[in-house]
Amino acid sequence: MKQNYLFLCFLVIYLTTTLSSQAQEIKNAQWISRDTSATPLHIIAYWNKGDVKKYRARKLSYQYLGDSLISQKTEFDAIVQFQVIDSTEQSYNLEYRMIENKRDLSNDPTLPYEALNLSEDDLTLYYTTDETGAMEGYKNREMIERGLDKMMKEVVNGELKKKSYKDEAEKKLTESLASKLANGKVLFDNVYHVFVSQFHTLHGYATGINDTLNFTESVPGLIGDKTIDLNCYLYVTSIDTTSYEVRYDVEKYADLNEFMNGYAKSLQETAKEAGVKPTTDLQNQLEKMDMKVEAYSSHYIDMGSGWPTFIKVTRLVTAKDLATQIVSTKEEIWALDTNLEDSN
Repeated sequence: MKQNYLFLCFLVIYLTTTLSSQAQEIKNAQWISRDTSATPLHIIAYWNKGDVKKYRARKLSYQYLGDSLISQKTEFDAIVQFQVIDSTEQSYNLEYRMIENKRDLSNDPTLPYEALNLSEDDLTLYYTTDETGAMEGYKNREMIERGLDKMMKEVVNGELKKKSYKDEAEKKLTESLASKLANGKVLFDNVYHVFVSQFHTLHGYATGINDTLNFTESVPGLIGDKTIDLNCYLYVTSIDTTSYEVRYDVEKYADLNEFMNGYAKSLQETAKEAGVKPTTDLQNQLEKMDMKVEAYSSHYIDMGSGWPTFIKVTRLVTAKDLATQIVSTKEEIWALDTNLEDSN
C-alpha cells in the first residue's frame, strides 16, 4: 500500500501540459465517409458479474528538442484491475483499482502514511455503464479525489519547503499555482479517468469498416476558462476475421496558440492576486511560438466479449520558435495491455 501511495503522488510532479478531462464535450459529429451497404460493427459488452480483467497500465513521457531526445520518464506503471461488480439487462457496475505498482520508487521521498489514514478501498473507483458498456458515471470520484488531494498536499508542501524565494509574493504565487496544477483532481484525471474513459470510450458505437466519423471535442484547461477544440476522426483500421478483434483508430488535432494566450493571461491574474508585479514576458514569448497538439489512439476490441485487449493513446504537444524554427516536443503515452510482463 505504501508503494501505491507514493507512486500515485509523484506522478503529478512530472505533469506540465496536462489537459483536464473532467468536462469534455463532443459536438458537430458528422459522417465524412459512410458505406450504408456494409454490416455495421457494434461494440457491445457481454459481461457477467464477477468477470475480472487485469492490464498493465503505463504512462510515459518524452521531451525532444528538434530530433534529439532530452529526457524520458516512466510516470505510471502498474497492474490494474477491472471487475464487474453487478450486471443487469440495463447496466453494469464495475470497480477499477491498482493492485501492483511496477514503477521504481527508490529515488522518491517518503510520506507519512499513518497520518494519511487511507486504505486500499479509499482508492478503489466504482462506476456504472449502460447495457452496451458505455460510461454513465463515477460513484465515488469525489471521495477518491479527497484522498489523492491529501497525498498531493504532503508531496507539494515537502517540495515547496525545499525552494528558496526572492520575496513573499513569489512564494505566494508558487503556492497558488501548485494548488491548481498539483491536486487530487489532476491526479485523478491522469491515473483513473484517462484509463477508465479510454477503456469504455467506444462501447455503444456502431460503424462500418469503410466509415469515418468527424467530430469536435472541447477540453477545458487546468487554469483559466479557455477550452481546446480538437478536430477528431474515428475509423476502423483492421479486422481479424479469426479472433474477431477489431482495431479502431482516433486522430485529434488542435491549434494551441489562442488557448496559450488565455493561459498566460490567467497566470498574470494569479500573479497579481499574489502581489507579484505584472509582466508581459510570457505573452511576448508566446507570440513568437506556434503551438499545436496532436493525439492518436488505437483501440483493439474483442467483439465477441466487448473487452478491450490493447489500448494506446499518444499525445504530442509541439512548440515551434518562429524565429529559429526550432521545435520542442513533449510526447505522452498512455497504454493498457493484457500482456502483464515487463517490456524489453
